[in-house]
Amino acid sequence: MAGRSLNSAGLGRLHRRHRQEVGEEGVREVGEEGDQREVRDEEGQGRVQGRQPQGRDEARLRAGLRVRRHVRRRLPAVAGLPRQDGAVPRPQPRPRARAGTLGVRCLVVNANDCLLTRMQEMSMDYHFKVEQEAGSSLCNFFGYNGTAGVWRRQAIDESGGWEDRTTAEDMDLALRAGLLGWEFVYVGSIKVKSELPSTLKAYRSQQHRWSCGPALLFKKMLWEILAAKKVSFWKKLYMIYDFFIARRIISTFFTTFFFSVLLPMSVFFPEVKIPLWELIFIPTAITLLSSVGTPRSIHLIIPWFLFENVMALHRFKAILIGFFEAGRANEWIVTQKLGNIQKLKSIVRVTKSCHFKDRFHSLELLFGLFLLMSACYDCLYRDDNLYIFLLPQSIMYFAIGFEFMGVRVSS
Repeated sequence: MAGRSLNSAGLGRLHRRHRQEVGEEGVREVGEEGDQREVRDEEGQGRVQGRQPQGRDEARLRAGLRVRRHVRRRLPAVAGLPRQDGAVPRPQPRPRARAGTLGVRCLVVNANDCLLTRMQEMSMDYHFKVEQEAGSSLCNFFGYNGTAGVWRRQAIDESGGWEDRTTAEDMDLALRAGLLGWEFVYVGSIKVKSELPSTLKAYRSQQHRWSCGPALLFKKMLWEILAAKKVSFWKKLYMIYDFFIARRIISTFFTTFFFSVLLPMSVFFPEVKIPLWELIFIPTAITLLSSVGTPRSIHLIIPWFLFENVMALHRFKAILIGFFEAGRANEWIVTQKLGNIQKLKSIVRVTKSCHFKDRFHSLELLFGLFLLMSACYDCLYRDDNLYIFLLPQSIMYFAIGFEFMGVRVSS
């Protein structure tokens, strides 16, 4: 039977129990042995260290699991659920008997805040409409998104519960459940409202966590995936190659190396000739396929492509930090969300009080300068017209390096 619904009194008891478990700041020790974790806010304040400090997500999730009577015992049937307007949606396939989680799609509510959120919306739509749908259809597995979904309690318990060994606790649980044979069901017609970070600083910290955590998780769980006995060889191959290596490592490395290193360096070596199919056709095809999820933003495909090339450098650096467990591998920075920016008077497009040092990213500026020099040299001494790409790409590097994207919060 489905678990009992929460009334107002039950919600009050759950809230008080939650505050006792995780505290007002959302961080406490759970009492088990483990590694250290740093938890910081966006300004770098409030750093908490201890024997096993928990990130906000893990602490709240573990606290929620302790309140057993409020947890549903089975996945609800998603077919024919009435909407708020009284209409009945079209029937959806019911979850399978071994379905461990039901994933749904995030509906971005602040996509029109600025250019940064519009381009994030394009990436998120591709993630849900292509990657999540393909994983659910082909292998009954996908990376669980912590924003939108339902877990079967039995799957969580059998998988060992929520872990805080990386900053990707939702992906960690999904992998362990998948290796035990639990199936994943994705229903894209169900949408849950979600907000994207509107400031470049918040977006960079989020992308660092999303890239660093999976790299560290892959390092820790590679042998567990290979030794798993309840999943097929093809599912193991999908988890290792497609889910981790191809999607998160190779694609990021190729984007960074090809567009930001190899292509500008080829300008200074006339004997190097890059084939036309590799230079234009493949990147164009990949870019167009990645934009199919958001038709209304098709006119932003070129700036989105340049923006993703710059962020690939940031993600690749985070992958190296996570894989080699460098200083920031277990750093947790809560992503800043601004809510309705129309109601916040402290948020402006340009803030004179913003210090230069807070808007300075040396790595992006160095790459921007390198690409600018390559573009100028190509325009003056070469006839292959690579400057048509190198010059806009260098401008995007400078825009990210000086944080000329997104909204800014006045200090």
